[in-house]
Amino acid sequence: MTPAFLTSLLVALLVSQAAWSTTTTTYRWVDEKGRVHYGDARPPERAEPDVLDKQGRTVKQLRRQQAAKPDPKAAASRQAEEEQRQRYDRALLSTYVNEAEIDLARDRALILEQANLDGLQKRLDGATARLGRLNAEIEDYRKGGRRVPGPVTQMKKEAQEDIVRLSELILRSNKVVETITGRYEADKQRFRELKSAEAQARPAVPGVTPPPAAR
Repeated sequence: MTPAFLTSLLVALLVSQAAWSTTTTTYRWVDEKGRVHYGDARPPERAEPDVLDKQGRTVKQLRRQQAAKPDPKAAASRQAEEEQRQRYDRALLSTYVNEAEIDLARDRALILEQANLDGLQKRLDGATARLGRLNAEIEDYRKGGRRVPGPVTQMKKEAQEDIVRLSELILRSNKVVETITGRYEADKQRFRELKSAEAQARPAVPGVTPPPAAR
């Protein structure tokens, strides 16, 4: 071998050793029997090893993450929610035979609110018509160059206030109707799911076709 070749080989060995030393991690850990181990392969996770540098000094301690402690309040809340859901399901199944009964109960619940809504709308129409008449009367006074009487101005103000108030009441009543409709629609959807689950859980009888889900 020539001196130049030996020099190149030595440089390659040094570079390789340096690269290995910078990429290899040394671990130290104690097993369940109290024996100390060293190695460059990561030990089992339960070992909680120390990471050593080239001089054997500890540079990092690897510890297992402690499992989060259960929150008693959260567990109690989840339990209460589950019990409430079960009561709700039992009430649905014991109250209704089919989905048509849910629709009927919804319609009964809407009767009073719908009557209230119709009454509010009628009063709003009356206030709007009254304001129109007052505006026409005020316009006649102004065209004739006459002063608008105070009572007429006051009645116009009251008509405007009635329109605003009745419009707000109608909006509120419409929201109540939407809430009632949405609640019974949710009941019907849940009732359908429960009946479907009952049908799937019911053991099949050979030669007997199961009845369709109740509607």
